Amino acid sequence: MPICEDDLYPAEEDYPYKEEVLRNPHNLKSWCRYLTHAPPRKRVIIYERALKALPGSYKLWRAYLRLRLDVAHSLPITHPRYQTLNNTFERALATMHKMPRIWIMFLQSLTHQKLITRTRRAFDRPLRALPVTQHASVWECYVAFASQKLVPLKTSLAVYNRLLKYDPSYIENYIEFLVNSELWKEAAERLAEALNDDQFVSRKGKTRHGMWLELCDLLIHHSTEIHGLDVDAVIRGGIRKFTDEAGMLWTCLATHYIKRGHLEKARDAYEEGMATVTTVRDFSVVFDAYSQFEESVLSIKMGDMEDDIDDEEAFWFKDDNDMDMLMERYAHLIHRSSELANCVQLRQNPHNDIWVAYLSKFVKRYGKSKLERARELFEEAIEKAPAQSVKPLYLEYAKMEEDYGLATRAMRVYDEATKAVPPNEKLGMYEIYMARAGAAFGLAKTREIYEQAINESGLSNKDVKAMCLRYAQVEEKLGEIDRGRALYKHASQFADPRCDHECLWNEWHEFEVQHGSEDTCLEMIRIKRSVRARYSQILPEQTSLDKTKEDDDEMERRLTSNDFVSAGLQHNGEDVERPPQEDEEIHVAAVFGGGLDLARKRDEATDDAQNNGALERIKRMRRS
Repeated sequence: MPICEDDLYPAEEDYPYKEEVLRNPHNLKSWCRYLTHAPPRKRVIIYERALKALPGSYKLWRAYLRLRLDVAHSLPITHPRYQTLNNTFERALATMHKMPRIWIMFLQSLTHQKLITRTRRAFDRPLRALPVTQHASVWECYVAFASQKLVPLKTSLAVYNRLLKYDPSYIENYIEFLVNSELWKEAAERLAEALNDDQFVSRKGKTRHGMWLELCDLLIHHSTEIHGLDVDAVIRGGIRKFTDEAGMLWTCLATHYIKRGHLEKARDAYEEGMATVTTVRDFSVVFDAYSQFEESVLSIKMGDMEDDIDDEEAFWFKDDNDMDMLMERYAHLIHRSSELANCVQLRQNPHNDIWVAYLSKFVKRYGKSKLERARELFEEAIEKAPAQSVKPLYLEYAKMEEDYGLATRAMRVYDEATKAVPPNEKLGMYEIYMARAGAAFGLAKTREIYEQAINESGLSNKDVKAMCLRYAQVEEKLGEIDRGRALYKHASQFADPRCDHECLWNEWHEFEVQHGSEDTCLEMIRIKRSVRARYSQILPEQTSLDKTKEDDDEMERRLTSNDFVSAGLQHNGEDVERPPQEDEEIHVAAVFGGGLDLARKRDEATDDAQNNGALERIKRMRRS
């Protein structure tokens, strides 16, 4: 705003305000009223007069500098008014050097004027003059200045390094500057450093997830310029932290290797990604990128071969093995898509399992060629599956060993299955185990399995009884009569004669008819009485006393008949002595003591009648 000679003299309308400031030149309100009513072209002179009277007034200086800035900024930066403006700021700072707002106005004006050296030196002055608590606003202006294209890169880097010493949280501004300056390596290193700091909080509200994506983008698109940074470790760290973006990060790692020309490492990254992702979405991302990569490699190879067709000699020396290998690799990848997708579902829910269907198809497809891999898969499935679901897995595992592996390994699988299945499935599992062992190694092999099932398996009493009966039948087939009888004795401890008469006791009865003697049959009767006595004490029943007494008399009559009280019995052509009658009387007295109820006596009488009939048949057979 030019000042003419008339502006130096007051106008008639200025007299009231002029007289007021003359009477009290140190009254700020008087000067403010004067400036408010003065025309704009006279305000510069009035401000100068006011500041001469009040050189320490922040309000006057700020308003005056704002007026000067508005006038200067409408002019080119080469205009002489800017020099006047800068001199005015210097005069103001003589007294306003503790006012950060004045410094910022001055620094912004210098930045606008593109005075690089003077501006850089001017920024150092408020950092020395102001307390450190007021440096933040100065540094914001300093960063804006250092980010300009006209500022030398070395100067900008020095400014940012000083800023990070003052406040490391400005690292994001520095990273943006490095990216804009195409300093990819240092930008990636600084970004990785910030992400590795657990205490780092973004000043711009960015999430760590977003910053990881920025880092991956840098590593992918500028992999050839970034050296010295372990890209593999950085991306794998992101995969572990951000599992929801695992598919994208795996493709980033593979793309990094592709840009560096390491195609086999890229394939390894794709394969590892498909083998570890846990969602179908991530699998689709990795698989699509992998298939596109293989298709691109195949297309490039085919294009190179077409270019060589014109040169017939070069064509004949061209190796087609690479082409066949690439086509086979691509076809194999497409063919595995459903299998790999099933693997993802299994990783989502290890108890899905779908394990049985997956392993069945795997064994059917590869057979003996990938036996060790199949074993690893079966072991993994069994380890992760709950007890209620392992039986079909063990059966499939054992069948694979029988078909393609070793029979001994199959037996070991069956043995592990008997221990792993829930209690309600143990008996069925042992039956399968013994059937397969008998088919592979004969009945003698099943003995140790029976003994394990009876003594160590933890089967219920009912199942132990059933196992003893099966074992006794095996021993009978092998001609081991004494071993079979011992098994019947053991099983009888779990069989209540009152409710289990049709099972164990009938079978034992038939066994003694076929292979026993009078002594063994009598022993069976005594054992039966003892077992009934024990169970009757636990679960007594009420019956008629008269009926029980009649049954007891009938039993006594049969036991004391001429067939059993003779001095000796003929057995296999020889005379054998009858056991002492006194022992039997003691045993009978113990069984029919007063402490037992009437129902037990009735049952015993009924059983004695049946068993004595068996003794009579045995006697007739011996005589014949």
